[in-house]
Amino acid sequence: MVLTTASIFGTPNVGVYALVNDKIAILPESAPKKFENLVLEILEVERVIRCTIGGLSILGILAAINNNGIVLPKIILDRELDLLTKELKDLLNVEVIRDTRYTALGNLILVNDHSALVYDRLEDSVVKVIEDILDVEVMKGRISDDVGVVGSAGVVNNQGLLLHPSASESKVEELMEFFKVSKADVGTVNKGVPFLRTGILTNNKGALVGDDSTGPELMHIGRILGVS
Repeated sequence: MVLTTASIFGTPNVGVYALVNDKIAILPESAPKKFENLVLEILEVERVIRCTIGGLSILGILAAINNNGIVLPKIILDRELDLLTKELKDLLNVEVIRDTRYTALGNLILVNDHSALVYDRLEDSVVKVIEDILDVEVMKGRISDDVGVVGSAGVVNNQGLLLHPSASESKVEELMEFFKVSKADVGTVNKGVPFLRTGILTNNKGALVGDDSTGPELMHIGRILGVS
């Protein structure tokens, strides 16, 4: 398992623009070839798909993925959905979440292959779809009283969990057990950014971390996620 630094479109926000599980990476249509090569090398995916969602490149904000499925926002265009359904039909459950006013699903869902923590104001019908499509136990909740955007305020794989620094010790312990991981802690990325998902793209094989991150941040991220 390997960790390395990366940037995309001149920013260290690698988690904003991409989606990945252990087999598939979904990248913006205009993502640099250099970034694609890093994804293939470090995250060891078998296939790269290039697309937009709703005509946008911020894929990591708009959708959520694990090794079981992918949930997509209602703003997805028909041609985009057709592409993803065709490419993923034999690999993942694919579903568009339509029964909600929320579209930034990636910001609202923190998920690995065991569990998903979702924004506490998501509708119950949406929670059920997430449970079925991603094939996980789902719990509504927050990282802390002030941080409800759980998908952007944490990052998790099947080895470890990193959370926004506002998470209490008891919350870290609770979610470590919930996600069935062996390590969990709070942390930051890109010189103190607390919204970890924005700067980290990880699966169970490796991690790409924003290249503004400090040495101590990189060491901590790698140790907790089990990719150093």
